[in-house]
Amino acid sequence: LNEAQRKKDSPTVKLALVIIKPEDTTKLNKYRINKIYVVSDFRANDLVTDTLNLTQIQTKDFTHLYHNYLFKTSLLERNLTIHNGDVYKQDEYYKTLNNLTKLRVWQSVVIRIIENLDSINKIDLIVELVPGKKLLNVNGLEFNYSSAGSNSNAIAGSLFGISLNASLENRNFAKEAIKMNHNIRFGIEFNNTNRTASSNIINSNEASYSNNITIPKLLFPKWLVSKKLIPWFLIPKKDKESFKRETAETFINSNFSYNNRLNLFNLQSIGLNYGYIARDKRNRQFSFKLLNADYSFLYNQSDSFTKILDNNPFLRYSYNTSFAIGMGASYSSIYRNPKHPKSLSRERSFKLNIEESGLTWALLPPLSNISVLRRFTKLDIEYKYIANYKKRTLAIRGFLGVGIPLFKDSALPFFKQFFGGGSNSMRGWPLRGIGRGSQKLTPLVNNVNTFNDRTGDMQLEINAEFRHDIARILPNLLTLKGAVFADIGNVWNTPIGAFNETQFKFKNLLKEVGMSVGYGFRFDFTYLVLRTDFGFRIKRPETSDVNNGWKLPDFGFNDIFQKILSRNFRQWRYENFNFSFGINYPF
Repeated sequence: LNEAQRKKDSPTVKLALVIIKPEDTTKLNKYRINKIYVVSDFRANDLVTDTLNLTQIQTKDFTHLYHNYLFKTSLLERNLTIHNGDVYKQDEYYKTLNNLTKLRVWQSVVIRIIENLDSINKIDLIVELVPGKKLLNVNGLEFNYSSAGSNSNAIAGSLFGISLNASLENRNFAKEAIKMNHNIRFGIEFNNTNRTASSNIINSNEASYSNNITIPKLLFPKWLVSKKLIPWFLIPKKDKESFKRETAETFINSNFSYNNRLNLFNLQSIGLNYGYIARDKRNRQFSFKLLNADYSFLYNQSDSFTKILDNNPFLRYSYNTSFAIGMGASYSSIYRNPKHPKSLSRERSFKLNIEESGLTWALLPPLSNISVLRRFTKLDIEYKYIANYKKRTLAIRGFLGVGIPLFKDSALPFFKQFFGGGSNSMRGWPLRGIGRGSQKLTPLVNNVNTFNDRTGDMQLEINAEFRHDIARILPNLLTLKGAVFADIGNVWNTPIGAFNETQFKFKNLLKEVGMSVGYGFRFDFTYLVLRTDFGFRIKRPETSDVNNGWKLPDFGFNDIFQKILSRNFRQWRYENFNFSFGINYPF
């Protein structure tokens, strides 16, 4: 009886595998490609034999047919890996499909296989391409609140900002699937506190324009090729031409911005980047900036801002007219494990960026004599780990950034410095509100436009977040989620030219790092996540001389909402609390 019960609980079955010779041996025959037809603006019921409505361009490898000449034949040549006379291979078939699809200029990409009845073991391929929208227009409106100075604290609320963003993307510039994006931004920040007769209703305003061009191929200057200065990761040893066609891009980015900080300064900035991006099948991406230039012109400095510089001498090394020109490189990789035994999926990502100024391009005679040229090297590393379970997610992020001023420079230019705080960093602090080191907070004074931007040459940060489902509000549309988070880190000045409590010293590391904890809500719309975070500081670097900065915020269940919402507790919020609003997950 026991043996019968065991067999019932653990039944077994015998399996036999019999290999039968296929009757239709022609399934294994090799087929060669007879002709390839590419209809670049395909319409329903189009026939490749319709020479009356379709114009033809005959090339060595295929026939290009079209109603309107929207795409150059050279674009198709670079992305077709199948050719007339080749043996048909499934890998090349899918490779061509992927190449054409990733260009994002066609709404539909279909390759039909037709057996040629006039020839044995030959096929014809018809590539049907339905064009998508050439122009894409996106407009957006943003709102933000800030506490006194530049501290972003929505509930403290003394500054109200509004900005308008408009972008126009041409997905097929010059008929080569070149993407050109224009972006214009206008912003204004109002002072909504109780103003005195001498205070301004407008705190600051800004305007910016950026132009980004992405070319789906590598464009190397001839002198770069002749001198063999092309980065190794852009041209691998094997299959060079295929690599260029399929996974590499050239980018040209430029931007101009104007910022007016009333009663402080005016700032104009210009930037230009030229470089290359290459990707491989293992989710690795290599980027090389052949030219990386930024110019920032600071002028109309007020007497009050001059006094700020006098009281904080180290700011003079950062806030001035600066010019940076050099090269840069980056590497990123993503590893996904969709079938982990203890979770639904796990993802690890790694990013490395390095750039320099004053060591390459600046050696040329016309540039080496520029007085505002800044010389430095900058490195940052980021690692992310995300484990997804059925109704919860664990996310961890680590970041380290270091900038080293060179020669006579004592700090990085402020547009290259690191900063913490805000919706994606140290969430217990407002944007640019933490640091430098154990530097004291600027006093919170009503009706005074204080300058409290805190940036540094070094940043260390660790973030952790435990996300969980709360309720399904609308099936397949909206899910309410919550997240418990903790952030640890700070920004410092490097020992070169730094002063007092802003200087990084390894012996003071544990003493000067800040820590915030909190809770947030996530409104998950599947394709978009709206996020709110309530962050409380439990370790404040500016009070590191007392109990190493550890101090729990003074609140209880009876007064927590009053301290978060009432105007009478702005000072408490300025020192202990930050509310932030964001789009998508912080990391």
